[in-house]
Amino acid sequence: MYGLDSFERHRAVADIIKHSLPAPASILYVGGEVSIRCNHLGRFLKAYSITTANVERASDVSYDGDVLPFDDKSFD
Repeated sequence: MYGLDSFERHRAVADIIKHSLPAPASILYVGGEVSIRCNHLGRFLKAYSITTANVERASDVSYDGDVLPFDDKSFD
């Protein structure tokens, strides 16, 4: 489920972030997980602060799927 396809997609997203948003920066990753096995984005963006939010999986923040529990402009 979290094989090469997931790894490649996260690498592509990380490349876009690196070219668009200089480090250090804070990123909200909706749908992300904190699991070592699944956190490919964190592997590619070590100079960034990544907060994960998810309704189903282990994440930094759980939310109801409707309203994220963060103030506006909490992330870059």
